Amino acid sequence: MILQEMSMRYLIFTLVFFFSNTSFGQDTTKILDWNNYFREIKFADSLFSETKYLLSANAYTLAFANNNQGFSFGHRYNAAKAWAMNKNIDSVFSNLKQEIEVGFCQLDLMRNEKAFNFLHKNYVWKKLLYETKKNKLIEDKKLGKYKNVKYQLEDINNSDQEFRKYIMDVWKKSGQNSKEYKELQFKMKINDSLNLIKIEKIISKYGWIGYDTIGYKANQTLFLIIQHSDLATQIKFLPMLRNAVLNKKAMPEELALLEDRILVTQGKNQIFGTQVNCDSTGFKCFVYPIGDEKDVENRRKSLGMRTLVEYLKSYGIEYRLPSN
Repeated sequence: MILQEMSMRYLIFTLVFFFSNTSFGQDTTKILDWNNYFREIKFADSLFSETKYLLSANAYTLAFANNNQGFSFGHRYNAAKAWAMNKNIDSVFSNLKQEIEVGFCQLDLMRNEKAFNFLHKNYVWKKLLYETKKNKLIEDKKLGKYKNVKYQLEDINNSDQEFRKYIMDVWKKSGQNSKEYKELQFKMKINDSLNLIKIEKIISKYGWIGYDTIGYKANQTLFLIIQHSDLATQIKFLPMLRNAVLNKKAMPEELALLEDRILVTQGKNQIFGTQVNCDSTGFKCFVYPIGDEKDVENRRKSLGMRTLVEYLKSYGIEYRLPSN
């Protein structure tokens, strides 16, 4: 199994900052450490998944504090959920308010979140719902003909991650050859096939819709589903992704991921070092061979990617560039 460089939520928000040089809720006179921020957010996410809600809530708070209160879309909302699980109303409202102030508009998501059920009779909660509804009306007006496709793409994005969020845990717990792992892989492949049919219809009708039009998550979905498809489909859409990046309708790192995946599948050296594999236990990982390896960090830097040395640490790989 070829692993993508990072969780896609981590990937997309790293590139939001690189590509647009924009961030939220921050003092712009102070240099922010976004690489460290995303590491800390990922750690907070993992604690929440492990139902360690207080530790998760505090980890989110620390991530924001260490980044001078700079944050990216969705992270304050996730922090609010963590605080809600601890029944800390003030922290829930504080984080939701900051998320809504920068345009959060997922009204149904907020209404249906079970962690917030105990807040429903609170006046502040009703006010925050009203502000979210206003954001949604503004967003829907801006989207125009893309309104429905945006929400469809976001649903496909969630579907794509439905099985993938468990794959590494099952791999490490039961092994690559286990019945549990194979069943999960089978379900994931069926799901990927169904998602690809939907994506091909959308691209056929609208082309590659830019993130400035439909938002980062919906835009990211176009890449995600193609990245998780068969080789022939990846090759088919590669020129379209290249053009989308040139026209600032897709993220440069997405192109690096797809270029590398195609090359590795073809048995060739990758360019950016994004493709990693692990042994049957899921614990020992290695990076696939890289062409012109001595210059790989410069290539990654040109796309705003974190260093290969830093990236591979997340897989427990101690990497050193070749000396000559």
